Amino acid sequence: MTTGRKKTTTTARKTKKAAGATTRKKAAALRTPVTRGGDVVIVESPDKDRTLSRILGSGYNVLASVGHVRDLPKSKLAIDVESDFAPEFV
Repeated sequence: MTTGRKKTTTTARKTKKAAGATTRKKAAALRTPVTRGGDVVIVESPDKDRTLSRILGSGYNVLASVGHVRDLPKSKLAIDVESDFAPEFV
């Protein structure tokens, strides 16, 4: 007798579990508080956050922005050639 339910393989379950873990890691990175004292270092991804935290130690607060902090404008040239190549950010 078949029940109509699809049998999931061990590999499929592991893949789903790993995908959920990545989402939880990103959410945890967004909730990381800044502790008092020490310098703040902002990096783009949570993986870089954890790696640099281990390297730099407790004297630094390493946080992940999970995206770009500043971006260049899309509609025009972002560098002012006449003003010593000063960048223009959005």
